[in-house]
Amino acid sequence: AVVSTQSGHYGRGEQILRGGSDFKEDEINVMAFYGSSSYDGFSDEPTGFYAVFRDLFVRIASEDKRYVEEGEWEEPPGFGDSSSNYDDVRNFYGWWQSYCTRKSYVWLDGLYDIREADGRRILRAMEKENKKVIDEAKKEFNEHVRLLVNHIRKKDPRCAAYREKQKQAEEERQAAEERRRKEQRKKRAEEIEQLAEQGQEMLELQNQQIDELLNEFSDSEEEDDGFYCPLCKKRFKSSKMMKQHEKSKKHMERLAALREEFADELKDSGVVLEEEEDAARLHVPNPGGGKRKKKKVPTATLR
Repeated sequence: AVVSTQSGHYGRGEQILRGGSDFKEDEINVMAFYGSSSYDGFSDEPTGFYAVFRDLFVRIASEDKRYVEEGEWEEPPGFGDSSSNYDDVRNFYGWWQSYCTRKSYVWLDGLYDIREADGRRILRAMEKENKKVIDEAKKEFNEHVRLLVNHIRKKDPRCAAYREKQKQAEEERQAAEERRRKEQRKKRAEEIEQLAEQGQEMLELQNQQIDELLNEFSDSEEEDDGFYCPLCKKRFKSSKMMKQHEKSKKHMERLAALREEFADELKDSGVVLEEEEDAARLHVPNPGGGKRKKKKVPTATLR
């Protein structure tokens, strides 16, 4: 097998332009640039990091350019130097991380000479095998370049500086967010404390009103030399009759309605009542007799 002379991807005319059928491409060995020994420090000196890799990618682009028709070539982003802004650096890595060679690889050993094909079937078989070998060589070179680009990017001080800047910005953002959350928690605590004070005031007012009602009941007993129920507006001749009345269903219902009225007023003011502590203050008897069942009476808590 000899180098193919088919027109197109690996044609005879291209071989002549490259030096005839004995032409061999002197391809760059990009793997040799993996080690830190390929450059001398991170400087712009001729042997420094930036100059070495800037020249390398210029050479790779120059090799590809020879295989592109005149007027169709677009210059890829350059590597730049230590003072390049990060937008240019990002454009460089973005383009070269997806690098695809434009070279034809017609100089590879092992390609069939399609001029020796005996019939169309043999010709297609030769072309298929040649394309397979060339595609594999292109794929390998593309992978080597992309791996080198990723390797360089990890060592590039410009990228490291940008990552550090992004890290600091993120830390500052998180710190600001934490300060904002603390301020919100503090403000909420102050609001809760204020509402608690307001609720306590409302509870004290309610207790005061209940006390006044009970005092009115006591005063009525003393002034009229009898027993009077201000809720039911009834008067009784003896303490025993009064106690029996307090156990009656109607008295219990009116007393419960009075408690609910106070509770509703507090709810409208943003306070929820827990009915327990003031049960003893209202002295609500159990109409069914027996052991008194605890009923919840207003004690203020926040919504």
